Amino acid sequence: MDKKSKLIIVVLIVIGVVFAFGLGTNLIDKEGEPRTNEKMTQKQKEEEEQRAVDDYDRKGWMGSMDNLLGRFSPRLDASRFRRSNEGAECKREGNILSFNSNTGCAIEILGRNPQQDGCDDKYESTTLKLAEAGAATRAAAARIKLNPALMQPQQLSRHKLELAVNQPKLGVKYRSGNEGYKQVEERDGEFRLVVLKQGGTLKLNCSGCGNNQRVEVNLAIRESCD
Repeated sequence: MDKKSKLIIVVLIVIGVVFAFGLGTNLIDKEGEPRTNEKMTQKQKEEEEQRAVDDYDRKGWMGSMDNLLGRFSPRLDASRFRRSNEGAECKREGNILSFNSNTGCAIEILGRNPQQDGCDDKYESTTLKLAEAGAATRAAAARIKLNPALMQPQQLSRHKLELAVNQPKLGVKYRSGNEGYKQVEERDGEFRLVVLKQGGTLKLNCSGCGNNQRVEVNLAIRESCD
């Protein structure tokens, strides 16, 4: 057997080992994943799914779920949105959520009920991003009355620093099921959120926005499960 044939055999063996290892790890229950089976009642399955959610820590559930599931799951179904009694109303027009900067807003995301809504998606994802940040920044500049032509270099540097501190920034919190609210981290200029089957409550606010200012947030959604 020549060297080329031996090399091909070695490569095939390595590929086989890697494939077997990957398959094996997928068959093992991951920590925090719901361990359900066909013998469980619906109530037991729901309790197990809730246990799995409760076991996720901030980085585990908010981070790992986002990275592993967010990019492959369907968009969040807007028909699940309801007004929440935990804060001011989030007003929606298409893919835009708006709220008053003084109050922020909260919106409830209903849990899935396949028998009623005909949709059995276990995970749905969305992204949120502050809309018209440029206009909001100009509003912040107006608040500190920035006029470069009338300022000395030292004053201009100080006011630029103040403008940077007061730059509008979206705040996003989410509560899944019955657990407490957790801060959603901003990544690459947007907030990515994975919503589980049981739904939850989303809270938005804007720091650095003007007084009594309308804040708009771009939201990646679909209008229904169809």
